[in-house]
Amino acid sequence: MNPILTGHFNHFKKEIGCESWNDSDAFEAFALSTVVRRYHCNSIELDDFHTGRKANTHNAGGNDCGIDGLVMLVNGRAVCDLQDLESEITGKSFEVSFIFLQAKMSPKFDSGEISKFCHGVDHFFKKDTDLNFNRALLNFRLLSERVFESIYLTSASIFCYYVTTGEWTNPIEPTSFFNGLVSRLKEKNLFKNNIKWSPLGEKEIIENARTLRNRIVAKLKLRECVLLPQIDGVEEAHVGVVVCKDYIELISDSEGNLRREVFNDNVRDFQGENPVNIGISNTLLSDTGKRRFVLMNNGITIVAREAKRQGEYFILSDFQ
Repeated sequence: MNPILTGHFNHFKKEIGCESWNDSDAFEAFALSTVVRRYHCNSIELDDFHTGRKANTHNAGGNDCGIDGLVMLVNGRAVCDLQDLESEITGKSFEVSFIFLQAKMSPKFDSGEISKFCHGVDHFFKKDTDLNFNRALLNFRLLSERVFESIYLTSASIFCYYVTTGEWTNPIEPTSFFNGLVSRLKEKNLFKNNIKWSPLGEKEIIENARTLRNRIVAKLKLRECVLLPQIDGVEEAHVGVVVCKDYIELISDSEGNLRREVFNDNVRDFQGENPVNIGISNTLLSDTGKRRFVLMNNGITIVAREAKRQGEYFILSDFQ
């Protein structure tokens, strides 16, 4: 394993207290943690979603069927039991995302393991399956059935990650397995086109791990900028106009995923496709509404630990 990746891995084990685990289980937890933070800003109880380790250490019955980790997000919140799920979906619109993961310390993207992973994900959403899922996965199957039978579900997405310590070079057979999985999932008419698979190697895992530990720095162009009068407790404050595209780039990572960590201090989260959000979306889709958008919606407040001005741009550090 690359020494840089080894350093991040060892830091993770010490941080969560899993130094006594076998390396395979610990690496699965490490990979799951780095992947999930792309979608979920707060830390999660890894043991609730580490389906591979549960099969090995919790007398869970059955096996993981190639699925080492599974996180179910409802309106951005990780849920793992029926009570939490019901509190999120009862009587209100919601979105759901499923994040599946298999992780291997080997540098190889093994065709057999990838085939097993794809088979497990496919059968997870089959009503009748001959796979012997462990209790953790059976629980998530129960939750998924409840989700898809709800009339308040507005959209469903699925993200499949296969993680190794090697490098993905677009091998023909593993790629065909992933593409086959996408085709089979589309046939179920559960996810429409919200299906994505991602092979992550050493380079991507290091980048993910660094992102979690380093402060976020980004550039934002602020037009028609006005410096506000002195405010007690505030070093400097500005008001200006931001182009929507620039704002989207600010809150997105290099792959276009939402940087949920920049919303940690926000007291409200996205509430799904409710009437208010549908109205905002319709305004943005309307030629007339676009021009009036600034008049019809409140502004956005960005608080940063440091903001350096460079002409029309601000370099923001540790911002919310």
